[in-house]
Amino acid sequence: MRAGRCTFLLFLAGPLLAQNQPLDRLLAGPERTDLRWTVSIPPATLSNFQRLWIRIAIRVDGKEIEKRNGTGAFLFAAEFRDTADKPYRTQIRVDLNDYQKATAQHELECVLQAFVLPGVYSLSLAAIEPSTEKLSLTHRTLRVAPLNNDPLPDAWRDFPAVDFIDIPDEPDRWFLPQERGRLLLPVENRRPARIEILANVSPTETSRRQGRAYNRNMDAILPAIKILSRIGVHDGSKNVAVIDVARRRVSYEQSVPRDLNWPALKQALDADNPNKIDAGSLKERDQDAQFFVSEASRRAIALSGEQRILIVLSGPVTFTTHQEIQPIEVSAGSHARVYYLRFKPSPLNGFAGSLSAPVRRGPAGVPFPAPPVIANDELERTLKPIQPRLFDIYSPLDFRKALAAILKEIE
Repeated sequence: MRAGRCTFLLFLAGPLLAQNQPLDRLLAGPERTDLRWTVSIPPATLSNFQRLWIRIAIRVDGKEIEKRNGTGAFLFAAEFRDTADKPYRTQIRVDLNDYQKATAQHELECVLQAFVLPGVYSLSLAAIEPSTEKLSLTHRTLRVAPLNNDPLPDAWRDFPAVDFIDIPDEPDRWFLPQERGRLLLPVENRRPARIEILANVSPTETSRRQGRAYNRNMDAILPAIKILSRIGVHDGSKNVAVIDVARRRVSYEQSVPRDLNWPALKQALDADNPNKIDAGSLKERDQDAQFFVSEASRRAIALSGEQRILIVLSGPVTFTTHQEIQPIEVSAGSHARVYYLRFKPSPLNGFAGSLSAPVRRGPAGVPFPAPPVIANDELERTLKPIQPRLFDIYSPLDFRKALAAILKEIE
């Protein structure tokens, strides 16, 4: 059992510690173990935000917590140094008053999470009790492997080697509003282009009753929307529309000059909560497919001389009622190019560091679970008249490959 969990916060300069030792000098000292603790460092994985993500857990033994009886504090600290010896530090102070009822069967876990670039790092981790000067300190070598045959080799060019992050609760977890870094995704298109991003965030008839499946889809689709909205079109524009097929409405729409308005989108997603669907929407659900067709049709029609790109994002959808629909109609000269990104993410992808089920791993620790079988998808059928290019997205690496293919074709 765990007595509690904390996450690391980033400080640009560490405070003075016991005997006025600066944090950098303390972390450079020899290894020692005054406090009973363990450190877990799994391999870095490719996250849904298309950045390599590492999750390091530091755990203090429950006996250390119990005998302090809710008094005192611990300080946890970490330092990465890259091959240029540039330091990246983070720390947090934990007040043990919050753990007065902890027993020896509990433990205190602090988690360090960061986006990292491929490379070799010198890593120092410490657990400190400032009042007694007790210290546990370890030094490790951390190797972060690059992606094999990376389809977007320059996407991380402007990122720092280490970028500490705090993974919030949903829905902020789906978007990471505090993550300001931008993937380098330039498109030198030869004629004006308008990119229409159409995302269905309503659950399928099955997953409406399965909140975990809905959250898993959002963990994958929302980061994809964020990334696609930041494509650097040389000559053109972008528009993002989030639709709720189950309620037959456009929940959110924005022309995107640079960034999405997360507070407004977040509010719209709250209104689309699958647990709040009304009886009226369920009564008229035989119109769901036609609503989707209408929205996709009008966004696939290009203006004269314009290149129109429609990117549809959704999980597979199965309607429980028979749906009579008017097919999508797009004229031959409309220059509409359509991509359907069908998400069926594994529960072991994204920010799933707490899961411990065994899984076969590839380069950079990317999981390769057996892809789930997509038995039926009504949205694919409705899009067939405009001949979409279908990408099945089971993992962050699948999305990365799809994104690279779309960028290449737009150019």
